[in-house]
Amino acid sequence: MRRYLYSLMTDQRKDPFSFCIKIILHVFAFLYRILLEIRNFFWKTGFWKGKKVPLVVISIGNITLGGTGKTPFVKWLVKKLLSKGKKVAVLTRGYQKISEDLSDEAVELRSAFPDVPVWVGKDRVALAEKALSAHIDTVILDDGFQYRRLYRNLDIVLIDATNPFGNGRMLPRGILREKPASLRRADFLVLTRTDGEEEKLSTQEHFLKKCVPDAPILFSIHRLRRFYEARSHEGVSLESLRRERVIAFCGIGNPQAFKRILEGSGLRLIEMVSFMDHHRYREKDLAKIDESADALDAGCLITTEKDFERLRALDLWPSTRLVIVEVELVVTKNEDELLRRLDTLSPR
Repeated sequence: MRRYLYSLMTDQRKDPFSFCIKIILHVFAFLYRILLEIRNFFWKTGFWKGKKVPLVVISIGNITLGGTGKTPFVKWLVKKLLSKGKKVAVLTRGYQKISEDLSDEAVELRSAFPDVPVWVGKDRVALAEKALSAHIDTVILDDGFQYRRLYRNLDIVLIDATNPFGNGRMLPRGILREKPASLRRADFLVLTRTDGEEEKLSTQEHFLKKCVPDAPILFSIHRLRRFYEARSHEGVSLESLRRERVIAFCGIGNPQAFKRILEGSGLRLIEMVSFMDHHRYREKDLAKIDESADALDAGCLITTEKDFERLRALDLWPSTRLVIVEVELVVTKNEDELLRRLDTLSPR
């Protein structure tokens, strides 16, 4: 059902039945937009105010459904803040939890930064107060643009250059969580996956500057960092993988971006299996992928770190050799502006 609904939101289906369903979704999208406008009015007029906690709060968010690259950007930001001597914690909502208190993003972040607290919960005001008692001085509010109960010092919004606003329609008819005009609340905009989108970038940058004239716009790319074995964590050379027949699978917000990275590295990708974002894997999913690997004589399976953390938490392992790809975000334009701004932040 989730996959079918997403196909309607992204206009992949054109049949008469789907057209009728889209009309219904238009009605719900209209109601959603009205409720959102009312909510934003109360915030804008100051009738509702965010809770101030004596910490530096940096919000990372977006205005579309997932897939903009928040987790790689959070990793990038954590590294920068740690290099400046900050005591950092990450507060995340934790969609589609894989255990009682962990989501796939949280597990991935904890694996990357064992000494950085990553706390999961709906009430991120309470989590911020927890960070204060733990002598943290800076918290990153993951997926926080719409979470306005907690006052923030800096709002950073990510936009996927390959698909900035979907079909331009609001949820549930499209993938927009808010209309582009809401970007006026942002202090910085980050265009992700800008490599290969050069022809579109000037148009996108011009549009964003019209929306938010005073917000600097950063460009970034997702770059292949390394491959490693799932069980042993030993590194795997790209040269050896290029000699293999490879099947990739993932359950992330933008599977095509993952596919593009693999194909761009010269791998022989013979099949790509994609699931919905935050997919909770089952044994039959892996059995089906293993069957494809046997039928197509694939030498290995490749998946993302986020998917790997989900599989490991659920103790699910394919019988075919599994290799993990680690991707990192690299800021290619206007990084210095954000770093200078970080130096000026203080609790208030």
